[in-house]
Amino acid sequence: MAIELEVLGDEKAASRRAAELIAAAGAEAAAERNRFAFAMSGGRSPWAMLAILGELEQMPWDRTELFQVDERVAAPGDEARNLTHMVLGLSMDHQATLRPMPVTQRNLDEAARSYEESLPDPFDLIHLGLGPDGHTASLVPGDPVLEVTDRRVAMTETAY
Repeated sequence: MAIELEVLGDEKAASRRAAELIAAAGAEAAAERNRFAFAMSGGRSPWAMLAILGELEQMPWDRTELFQVDERVAAPGDEARNLTHMVLGLSMDHQATLRPMPVTQRNLDEAARSYEESLPDPFDLIHLGLGPDGHTASLVPGDPVLEVTDRRVAMTETAY
């Protein structure tokens, strides 16, 4: 697949275009496989995109599962949680698509294994943001979690 670069005028235009591309990918996946397995990273940049995505008729919400790429260990509703902003960005009708990381469980290693077992193979689309320092998915250079190769979900000590 060739990489395409689009430069848009502002954040709102970029959010709309990203939402349109995701909705098109969702419609295609739903038509081909009757499901759309979509994962989204946290951070501020996807918030507007998610709200716009909720308005697009082309998006197959009834056949979508929306997984988290990364999450902070914090209480439900905490501003630091990516899930908090995903919930706020989605209408009540679309919140049922969310497949949140179980970061409020006591045994986080067990929770990570459980979440890993729930992941589709493969995903249809994974949206990754880019932090101001170049990190993505709460992964930064030198973090020991980058050496993990025997599982798809792992804990990191990085605080993003």
